[in-house]
Amino acid sequence: MNSYIDMHIHTTYSDGTLTPSEILERSLEIGLKAISITDHNTINGVTEAMKYANSAIEIIPGIEMTATYPKPLHILGYYIDIHSASFNDGIKTLRMQKYKWLLMLVRNLKKIGIDIDLDEIKHKYGRIKLEYIALELVNQGIAENIRDIYLLYFNNRNFIKETPSSPKEIISLIKQAGGISILAHPFVTENNYKKLGELVRELKEFGLNGLECFHSDFNADMQLQLVELANQYHLMITGGSDFHGTNKPDIELGFGKNNLKIDYEVLEKIKKIHFTT
Repeated sequence: MNSYIDMHIHTTYSDGTLTPSEILERSLEIGLKAISITDHNTINGVTEAMKYANSAIEIIPGIEMTATYPKPLHILGYYIDIHSASFNDGIKTLRMQKYKWLLMLVRNLKKIGIDIDLDEIKHKYGRIKLEYIALELVNQGIAENIRDIYLLYFNNRNFIKETPSSPKEIISLIKQAGGISILAHPFVTENNYKKLGELVRELKEFGLNGLECFHSDFNADMQLQLVELANQYHLMITGGSDFHGTNKPDIELGFGKNNLKIDYEVLEKIKKIHFTT
């Protein structure tokens, strides 16, 4: 009988709708052998999950962190020391940088006649996120869709030159905490294969360890391309559903979309590289 894993899961500590204990309960019900809770820019979900951990399921300490280079990209960190003071301080610093960047973005929008109230966004959505600001701009009729908002403002270096955090500092922070860094959902970050290859090459120079090759948004051909890219640059291969609960109802825990199945062998290879080199 095959054993499956899910290395990309979000809880109520970021933008998921299930608590860590509910994630563990459901993971056991469907027979997952290993999981990683990878909440955005926080390890609170992992810390709580560890309290309920038992020998029936393996929990890999994880996190998903946001960088800009120049467009937003997400970096997964695995096997991080969640008790590392420097890592926890680093997370707080990055969150502060991100919030300052959001304030600067809002000020720049106001200069061109676009008003965004962050307090209203927090009241409406429960937290302040770039995606929620983009959604409000679409609701105001500033652009037809969120993608255009990113192109016109968030990724436009002529509009806002500073970045909230760089992939280099995030990769370094993960490494200092004893972890490995993985580029999350690469084709979501860059859908052009040639440009993605260039990005991966640059990120590897910063210390990137791997690519998330198996993901709910990728078909078989995309997965194959990413595996080839990972092999080309001698990077680890990982995968996960990117489960968010009812916030992304078409993605199932453990099996994502279209019955995505990631064998435990994927994790075994990661552990062999990480713990023996």
